[in-house]
Amino acid sequence: DAPEHRVLNTTYVLPPADLEHKKFELPFIASYQHSDAHADFVVDVISIASQTRLSYTHAQIDTWGMHNSIRYVWGFTELEDFDTDCSATSDDALAAHANNCNSSYGWNDDIEKFVKKYYGMVEGGAVRSDESGWICAQRRPGRTFGWIHSRYSDGTIDIPDYV
Repeated sequence: DAPEHRVLNTTYVLPPADLEHKKFELPFIASYQHSDAHADFVVDVISIASQTRLSYTHAQIDTWGMHNSIRYVWGFTELEDFDTDCSATSDDALAAHANNCNSSYGWNDDIEKFVKKYYGMVEGGAVRSDESGWICAQRRPGRTFGWIHSRYSDGTIDIPDYV
């Protein structure tokens, strides 16, 4: 028998006008410092942040974010998510989503075993796949890279050496 393939729910699609607005909206946390003209390279940093842990992002800015090569540090939080109410997802909907992520997608057996074993595991071995905020944050990097790409491609910001 062929493995059962499931398709993720794609209800997070925004109307074009909303998407266009979000494309130009600055993230909640934006730190800029003029890169040292003598720096060997320029770095723009993105931080997948949370409103519940803003001190983590501020600590990043205040420590290694002060290096003379760092130009921007952008912190993307729940406020930048396409679905800003995602973290209020019901337990039933969350369980359905987590079950979907642990389901077979027809991948190679080794990849399948890896996903089933480690889905939701974070530093220290804690499992967070039962937390809606954590689940919602997994979409944030895509949103973030889309935003930063639009800044670079329209010439608003020069492309750095590293992101």
